[in-house]
Amino acid sequence: METVDKRLGIKIPRTVLLPPYLAMNEYFVEYTQSIDEVFQSLVDDKIRVIENIRNMWVTNPVLEQKVLDHEMIDFSDWSQPERELLVRQVNMLGMKLKSAGVLSNDDYHVISRFVGQYWFGKGTQAFIEFINFCLVVDLKVHRLWAEDQGDEEYHNFTRDVDGQPPGPPIWEGGVWYPTTHVEIEAKGGLGDLSNEVLAEFFYEIANFNLVLNAIDSSQDLPIVGGSGSTATDIVAVGVLYDELQIMSTEGRFGADSPPVTTLANGLPLTIYGTNDVMVTTPTGWFLDNDSHTFMVFDVQDRTNQNVTSLPSVVVGNLPSVPTNPTSYVMLSGPDDWIKVPGSSRSAARIPVWNGQPVAVQRNYVPATIIGRQLQMVTNPTGWYEVTPGKFTPYW
Repeated sequence: METVDKRLGIKIPRTVLLPPYLAMNEYFVEYTQSIDEVFQSLVDDKIRVIENIRNMWVTNPVLEQKVLDHEMIDFSDWSQPERELLVRQVNMLGMKLKSAGVLSNDDYHVISRFVGQYWFGKGTQAFIEFINFCLVVDLKVHRLWAEDQGDEEYHNFTRDVDGQPPGPPIWEGGVWYPTTHVEIEAKGGLGDLSNEVLAEFFYEIANFNLVLNAIDSSQDLPIVGGSGSTATDIVAVGVLYDELQIMSTEGRFGADSPPVTTLANGLPLTIYGTNDVMVTTPTGWFLDNDSHTFMVFDVQDRTNQNVTSLPSVVVGNLPSVPTNPTSYVMLSGPDDWIKVPGSSRSAARIPVWNGQPVAVQRNYVPATIIGRQLQMVTNPTGWYEVTPGKFTPYW
């Protein structure tokens, strides 16, 4: 066995276990000291690791003296094991977090001590309170209701109002029904926490059936003028900053674009479709859960623009001879726009065509574009039927 003074937190040599008649014998003293030396790394250290994994409230002499003196104990007064032990403690309690980087050692310390209480409350609003507790943020979660329009799609996701539906529910003759989608409200912002990290942590902590639809971050930023200033009659301005970032359930925004190439000798004359509007750089790219990359356009980039010149830079799959313009097929304008799948509140739209366009050889390139005048969009991998009869190119 190993001898440890629990109060002092120090290891005591095994020689103290020897009765007096053996402690006077040098042979037995050297024998127990040899055990100490051999067992230190092979046995004792491992026993202490196992003990610490199960010990959520590691004490120290200073802390214990505070207890004896009936003093207030701060969270920082408790001894903290190394990070590896903290992670193992949390894993042992049934929470194997992939988003470990979001948690500091103190966060892990908190989880290891209080996750047991959280498990008893899971299935209620407890998960958002637990996230707040672990990440030291102030978040609220709102259930989203959808409007029944007679199909199988979600329409007009809307927050509940103090726990009540935004309008008459369907069981009372109305059109609103509750969904498993929720929106997180972050009053005062998220600080150093990114939306992506919060979303990942959400899915590891929250009830398995919940879907995070959006993160609503807002800030109140007062602007106050100098005291006694006569330059203006305005003495204070209250500025409300509100940002809503949509989190799609069908994929993610901000996907990498296809390869970008500069053409040396003009533009390709092979174009999908006969529309006289050319597709240039979209606002962004969207990667769905089946690894299709789609174009996404915000409102300002969906307007037709007349230009005097077109970019000689193209974005799209690379042909065998990347600099040869005849190896590229450009896109003419879409027939319609649809919402991004799983993200009904976003103003972004995906362009769609009524059927798969045919590549047509032209003798001119139209000078009207939609998109940003940076690159011509070319060479999709294929066409994907996003909704019945509506196709969009994918890469």
